[in-house]
Amino acid sequence: MQAEIIKTPVTIQTINLASPFEPGIMKQPLQQAFANKRQSTRRNGKPIFNYHYNPDEEVDVFYEADQVWYKFSFVSGRSGYDNPIPVEQIPPTSAVAVMAQHTSPKNRPCPFCSAQKADSTIHEEILCYASLANNTHKDIFLMNVNEYAEDHMCMVEQGEQAQVLTQSRIKKALLYAKALGPDYEGLFNSAGAATVNHYHVPFCKKKSPVWRNLEEQRVTITNAQQINQIVHGELSKNWVRSRFFKGKDLDELCRQIYWEVKDLQQKNIIHNCKFIYQQDGSFVWLMSPRLNGYMTYVYHFLEPVGTPESGLVNTCGSIEIPGGDAIMFFELPNKLSAMQKQIMAQRFKKSLDKTCDRQWQPPCYKRYLDLTANTSIESINCD
Repeated sequence: MQAEIIKTPVTIQTINLASPFEPGIMKQPLQQAFANKRQSTRRNGKPIFNYHYNPDEEVDVFYEADQVWYKFSFVSGRSGYDNPIPVEQIPPTSAVAVMAQHTSPKNRPCPFCSAQKADSTIHEEILCYASLANNTHKDIFLMNVNEYAEDHMCMVEQGEQAQVLTQSRIKKALLYAKALGPDYEGLFNSAGAATVNHYHVPFCKKKSPVWRNLEEQRVTITNAQQINQIVHGELSKNWVRSRFFKGKDLDELCRQIYWEVKDLQQKNIIHNCKFIYQQDGSFVWLMSPRLNGYMTYVYHFLEPVGTPESGLVNTCGSIEIPGGDAIMFFELPNKLSAMQKQIMAQRFKKSLDKTCDRQWQPPCYKRYLDLTANTSIESINCD
C-alpha cells in the first residue's frame, strides 16, 4: 500500500505518502475534494469560492519578435491593491530582513495560521492534509478561493513558518509535484515577492507557457553543464532570465538547487521558481532572480499603440516569473487586434526584463564539488 487515506471527524482527508509512491497518487482525491467544495457552502450559507477559473478568459499570444508564447489571464472576479505609485518611489525590499520573520500583509491576521483553527472561515477551505514518509508534521492543502488556474491550491506548513526555501523544503515541494503528477506545476515566491510571508507553495494544473516553449524548443538551455547526472544552465535570451535544473536523482537535484538558492538568500536577492515532475521520472526546476517584487502598471499592456509608459507600478495583477503568464485583475476586453496582442507581449517582455536581475552570477560549482562530498550544503557559506 502506497498511500493511506484517513477520514477525520470533520471529513477532511489525511493522505499519508509512503516511500516510494506512484506518480499522480494525490490527483484523484484532491480533484474529488475540489468537486465537493464546489457543491458546498460555508457555515454562513455563502459559496466557498469567490469565483471560478475560466479558461475562456485567457489569451495565448505568440510573440513574433522572439518566437515564443506568452499568456494573459484575465481574472475579472478578483481585485488587487490598485494604488499605482511612481517607479522611483518603490521602497527597497530586503529579502533577508524578512527572511526569518513570519508576517502577513497590511497587519492583517495571517490567513494560513487562521486555516489551522477549526472555527475559522479559512479552515473551511482545506482540501486535505498530507504528510510524506518520515515526516511527523502534516501539511495543509488549501483551495485558492480566488483561483486563476484549474485545481488552484496551496500547500501550507503548519505553525508560524517564514517564506524561505531550505534543501528539505525543495525536496518536499518536488515530492508533492510527483504525487500530483505531470499534469501539475508548482510555484514558489521568496520573501519580498510573496504576498504572505508564511511558508506556502501553490500548485495548479500546468498552464504556464514556459513549459510549452520548452517542449516546442522555442526556448533552449544555454551554458548547460551536467554535474552528478543533473543538468543545469540558463534559459535562452528570448525568455526572462531563468536558471534551469533537471534530473532524476532527487537528493542531488535538491542539493544543486539549494546551492544557488542559498547564494541568492545570502545576497539578498528575491527569487521566483516554477517546477514540474515529468512523465519520464525527471524533475525540472526553474528559478528567476528579481530586482524587486513589483510589476509594471498592467493597464499599460492594453493601451493604444504609441502610448508612452506611465512610469507607474501597481499590484493590480501578477507576473508569473519564470512562467510567462501575466495575471490581470480585470475583464478581458471584447476585442483584441492582432497588433494589440503583439504590443501586449512586447510590453510584458519589457516588464519581465525590468524586474529581472541579470547581474547575479551562480556560485562556483567547482567549490560545490569540493565541499559537498562530506559537507551538508545547509552549513556552507556561498561567498
